Amino acid sequence: VIALIVGESGVRKTSIVETLRTQYGLLPVESYTTRPRRFEGERGHTFVSDNEFDGLTDLVAYTEFDKFRYCATEDQINNTDLYVIDPYGVQEFTKRYRGDKTPIVIYLSANENTRRCRMLERGDTPEAVEHRILHDRKAFSKLKCGTTKNPSKSTALALAVALELSVDDTKDLLSRAGLALSPC
Repeated sequence: VIALIVGESGVRKTSIVETLRTQYGLLPVESYTTRPRRFEGERGHTFVSDNEFDGLTDLVAYTEFDKFRYCATEDQINNTDLYVIDPYGVQEFTKRYRGDKTPIVIYLSANENTRRCRMLERGDTPEAVEHRILHDRKAFSKLKCGTTKNPSKSTALALAVALELSVDDTKDLLSRAGLALSPC
């Protein structure tokens, strides 16, 4: 299984993936991008030049945002568990990936005010925040729902822990996936 983590800017996709990595040993894709680092030591991407990007092969996902390119290779997917990706990237992934892993899309959301505050807290300028909010409104309005598969119990529990859900919220999350906590 490869979990495709999808959500608008500021829902804390990267933070959740980092928690799943450190607490559960799930390996995230460090997708290639031509975007510059936001800060020294930033995780979640392999930062490359345009020339290096052009030399990549076996791409299974590709997208662009703000004139920067992002992608993942089949080898990256085959050796990882989690991939932070946008809706267009999901569409490309389902067309291109022919490996053995089953993709499961996990959509994360938060209201715009929460997302706006989080982006400002991480150091984005007010102009950049508004640009991302407007971009996400358009990109996510086109999100198409296809057939869905429920996550495994371990995936759902890992997500509940990463989100720091209460016991009641964890039970709710599990029930929505057709799962339940075992009685003590």
